[in-house]
Amino acid sequence: MEITELRSVWEKMKLNSVSLKEKTFPIGCDGMSKSNFEENLDCHLNEIIRKVNTFDSEGITKYSFGKLVYYERKKSSGGTRKIYLPRLKDQLLFKWLHFELVTAAKKKEINLQTKSPLEVVKQFRSELNKYKNPVVVRTDITSFFDSVPRDKVVDLALKLELSNDAKNLLIVWSKKIIGRPFWTTGKLKDEEVFGLPQGLSISATLAELWGDEIEKRMLTHARIFRFVDDITFICENKKNADENLIIFKSIIEDMGLSISENKTQISALSEGVHWLGMKHYEDDIFADLDRIEKWAKRFIFIRKEFSLEYKNNPLLDKNELLSKFYFKVKQEIKGKTSARPQWYSIVNDVGQWKELDRKLHAQFKILHKQLNIPLSLNAKLPSIHKQMISRFKNR
Repeated sequence: MEITELRSVWEKMKLNSVSLKEKTFPIGCDGMSKSNFEENLDCHLNEIIRKVNTFDSEGITKYSFGKLVYYERKKSSGGTRKIYLPRLKDQLLFKWLHFELVTAAKKKEINLQTKSPLEVVKQFRSELNKYKNPVVVRTDITSFFDSVPRDKVVDLALKLELSNDAKNLLIVWSKKIIGRPFWTTGKLKDEEVFGLPQGLSISATLAELWGDEIEKRMLTHARIFRFVDDITFICENKKNADENLIIFKSIIEDMGLSISENKTQISALSEGVHWLGMKHYEDDIFADLDRIEKWAKRFIFIRKEFSLEYKNNPLLDKNELLSKFYFKVKQEIKGKTSARPQWYSIVNDVGQWKELDRKLHAQFKILHKQLNIPLSLNAKLPSIHKQMISRFKNR
C-alpha cells in the first residue's frame, strides 16, 4: 500500500458519485471531522501506512479497526435497521478495500458494484420474452446483511487475486467487530456485530459477492434477477416455480440465509407481479402508487426544511432561499439525489406524473406565499411529467 493510493481514494470519497459535488461527512465515531482529517491528511495517511505495514510474528498487520457506533433507522416495511459509523481513517481503508475487491473480482468477470433497479428490471423484462405464459417467483432474504456469514464471505473474497495488504486487512477486520449505540460512553452497552455491518462500503461489496454466489448456485435451475436481496426468477409454470423455490430455499439455507416467507409470492405474469416498486405484466409496467406517494412526501419535507430555515432566520435573503429551493427540487427530479426517478423511466404513464406535478407545484405556492414573493401565473415550474416523458422516449 502506498500513500498515493490512499490519497487518491480520499479524493474519490469526497465526491458524491451522482452529483460529483463534494459531500459532507458525518463526524467519525472517534470525534474526527472531515475538515480536521483533511487539514492533517499527510499525517493521518502516514500513520495508516505505518500501522498497515507493521506485522506481528505471524505476518498479520498490526493495524486495528476501531469500534463502530450505530443509530437505528426505521424501515418502510416496519421495524428498524442499525446503521454503523466507523472512524474516518477506517472509512478510508474500507473504501480502499472496496476498490481492491471490485478490481480483483472483475478479473473473474464478477461485478461487485450494486446494480441499479432499472438495469435489473430491463434484464428481467428481456428474459420474459423467452417464456410463454411465465410464472414469476418473487422473494426476499430475511435480514440479509445481518445474516451473511462473515467468515465464509471473507474466505470467498480471499480466493480473488487480492494484494497481501488487502488480504491481511480483511482478515483482521472480520475477526471481531464491536458496535456501540450513539451518544453512549464506556463499554457497558458494547456488543458484538455479526454479519456485515450496514453503512460500511466494504459491507455492501461483500454482500454483492455473496449475492453473486447465490446467482451462480441457482443458475442451473433458474436465472436470478436480484437487486441486493430483492429477488425474482422466471419459470415455465406453477409446478416448475414450486420446485425451483424449494431448490432456492435449500441453496440459501446452505449459505447461512433464509427467505422472508411473507414476502415470497408465486404469480402468473398475466395477474401482475409486484417487484422493485413496479407492477409487471406481459406488455405493461406500472409504478406502485405508494412509491409515488413517498416521493410526494419527499417534496413536502424539502419545502418544510426551507420554511423552517426562514422561520428560524427571517433576515435571510428570501430570493436566494427560494432559488436554493428551486435548485434542490430540480436536482431531485433529475435524479441527482437518492430518489433516482430514472428507475421509473420505463413505466406506463397513466396520469401519475401530472398528479405528482400538481402536488409538487403546491409546495412552490406555499413557499412563495410564506416568503411573500408573488408566483407568476405563467411561471415555469420544474415538471416531473416532462422529465419522465423525455426519459420514456429515450429509454
